[in-house]
Amino acid sequence: MRNQSVDTLLDQLWGRVAESPAEIKAEMERYRTAFAGAPRWIYNTRLGRETYQQLCATCHKFEGQGGNLGPDLTGSWRNGVDYFIENIVDPNAVVGTDFQLNVITKNDGSVVSGMIERESETALVVRTATETVNVPKSEVKGREVLEQSLMPAGLLQTLTEKQVVELLMFLTERP
Repeated sequence: MRNQSVDTLLDQLWGRVAESPAEIKAEMERYRTAFAGAPRWIYNTRLGRETYQQLCATCHKFEGQGGNLGPDLTGSWRNGVDYFIENIVDPNAVVGTDFQLNVITKNDGSVVSGMIERESETALVVRTATETVNVPKSEVKGREVLEQSLMPAGLLQTLTEKQVVELLMFLTERP
């Protein structure tokens, strides 16, 4: 039996978790099957790295290089292929509090959107796609925390099955 107050507290502490719709689950299963059945000798992890650089490196850091908007993926190969398939195909299913998009409206009407890097009694430090911005709380008119991830859904749909398998091979390859 679920307890709404416990669910609310967990969402505040760790982020939101949602059930994926049936069509998303089917898409995940299609990628799992493709990956599991792929003869590794035909695929090239170097091409998977190139796909990663094109699609993921703007927001995700890997081996010290890349963006800071999403989680650092260095060492995440340990999580296995399901971790990547689930998080890429349905990025809104599990959104940690560190990666919830905050939309801050300032008193002058300007808007700063990004992840909260730090918060003190007097200021918010917001990590945007291009910079880190210090916003004094005295200048904040409103703050909305969105439940969805900044990561767009449907990223793998832009790739061929071969590119998806190579990307997943790259992401799950042991160093």
